[in-house]
Amino acid sequence: MSAEGLIEPVAREVLEVMTRLNTKITVLADIFVKHASPLHRMTIEDVAKDCVERALADALVVTGPRTGGEPPDPLLLRRVIKAVNTKVLVGGSGINPNNIGDYREAHGFIVGTYLKDEEGQIDPPTKARNMVNAVKALAKP
Repeated sequence: MSAEGLIEPVAREVLEVMTRLNTKITVLADIFVKHASPLHRMTIEDVAKDCVERALADALVVTGPRTGGEPPDPLLLRRVIKAVNTKVLVGGSGINPNNIGDYREAHGFIVGTYLKDEEGQIDPPTKARNMVNAVKALAKP
């Protein structure tokens, strides 16, 4: 449930369109999506497994509670990785060079807000360079 009303998944419809068009698109499933609360009591692990096994998601996104603000709980990300360790995990919302080390198990990151200035414009390459350097540092032993 969200402020906008009930949010319903559309995995079946996406699969039908891919079949009809005879094409494959990469599907990222945002589990425990921000800005809404589930009407069920499933664990994040069970939701992750359902997204992979039933909805055939190619990757899972674990986000924080606010866009660009609070990052996801690193423990939640680790729990999802343990539950579906063969799928790509993307950390989103609030990831920046200062906290990226907490998410080293993720396969990718959503960093749109970090890259923007106060007016919402992409900052000149400085922030992008900082983020790339932080990601490269994760690969070092």
